[in-house]
Amino acid sequence: MPRLARFYLLAVEESTKEIVKKAAIAVGSLKETEFDVRFNPDVYSPGVQHVDPDGTQLQKQRQLVKDAADFVLTVQIPAFVSILHCIVLYLQRSNICLYSMLV
Repeated sequence: MPRLARFYLLAVEESTKEIVKKAAIAVGSLKETEFDVRFNPDVYSPGVQHVDPDGTQLQKQRQLVKDAADFVLTVQIPAFVSILHCIVLYLQRSNICLYSMLV
């Protein structure tokens, strides 16, 4: 492989690593080198003794649970209710049409 091509591949690889690192941090990944999003069900359990209750790892896990809950409450549930509303309206219209055909 020519020297210039090897240099280009190394530059692209380093650039890709930096992009993945920034994206992983932005989405709250627990690892900087990959997208590792896990939910620890015990982060807010009062009966669980954490090894390092003031550590950054536990704080990241708590923030991840908060962000997920915020997303579910502000995006997913309203979208689901909107879809249900459309389904209910469709079913009501279908029943009205069916009723008018029978009468």
